Amino acid sequence: MMKRLKVQASWFPWVVYCLAFLYSVGSIEPRALFQSADYASLFISILAVLWLERYAVVSSLAGEGTGSSIVGWMLFITGCLLFILGYVVGALKLYVWGLFLIPAGLVGVFASREHGESSRFIAFAGSVVVIMGLLITMVLSSRLAIGIATVSASLLNTLSIPVVADGVALYFGPYSAEVTEGCSGMRSLFALAALSVVYLKDGTNRRPWHSVVLVLCVLPVAILANLGRVILLVLVTLFIGDDFAQGLFHDVAGITAFVLALFLLYGTDRLLALLFIRHNKTA
Repeated sequence: MMKRLKVQASWFPWVVYCLAFLYSVGSIEPRALFQSADYASLFISILAVLWLERYAVVSSLAGEGTGSSIVGWMLFITGCLLFILGYVVGALKLYVWGLFLIPAGLVGVFASREHGESSRFIAFAGSVVVIMGLLITMVLSSRLAIGIATVSASLLNTLSIPVVADGVALYFGPYSAEVTEGCSGMRSLFALAALSVVYLKDGTNRRPWHSVVLVLCVLPVAILANLGRVILLVLVTLFIGDDFAQGLFHDVAGITAFVLALFLLYGTDRLLALLFIRHNKTA
C-alpha cells in the first residue's frame, strides 16, 4: 500500500492526460453539452470505461509494469497524435478517439502484464465509437434525415395531424422544421456505441452472437428514439407554441431521446437474452 502512495514516474503522463481531458470538456460550450447530450455522454463514456478498468489504472499509477510494452507505447503515441490532430482540424471524433487511446497506452506501458486485456478493451471501446459512428454517418447521414422526416410526417398524418415532408423539411400549420443531423440520431450513435460497449463489458455473461446483435441494434435504436423526438417537437410546436418548443424544451427533448434510446437498448438486450435462452433449450 505504501508503494502506491509514493510518487511514480507514471504519474506525470496521467496528470497531463487529466488536464487534457478537462481542457477538452471546458472547450465545449455549456449549452452544446446540455443541448444534445451527445457531447456530454461521450466524455462520460470515457470515464465509465476507465472506471470499469480502474484496477488497471491504479496498477498503471503505481508503476507496476516494466514500461517496455511496444503495443502500449504505440497506443499512447497514436492517441497523442489523434488528440493533437483533432484539435488542429477541429474534429471532435478524432480527439475523443485520442482520449481513449492515451489511457489504453498508459495502462499497457505502466500497469502489470495481467492488465493487458484492460488496455486492449479501452482502445477497442474508443475505436468502436469513432469508426462505427464515422462509417454510418458518411453512408447514411443525409438519407437518414430524409427518412426520419418522411416517417414522422406519415405517422402524424395517421393521427389526423396534417404534416408535409419535403426532403429534410417538415411543414405543419403555419410552422416549418428541419430534421438536422442531431435530430436524425447520427450524433447519438457515437454516444450509444460507447455506452453499448461499456454495457457489454459489465454485467451479464453474454454469448458472442448476443453481443454482436446488440451492438448492431445501436443504429435502429438511435433512429427510433430520435423519431419520437421529432414527432414530440412537432406536437409541442402545434399545441403549445414555437417559442416554447425551440427553447429549453428543445434541449430537454434531446436528452430525453438519448435516455429513451438507453431504455430501448436495455429492452433489446433483455429480449435477446430470452431468445437465446429459448434457442439453447430447443437446440
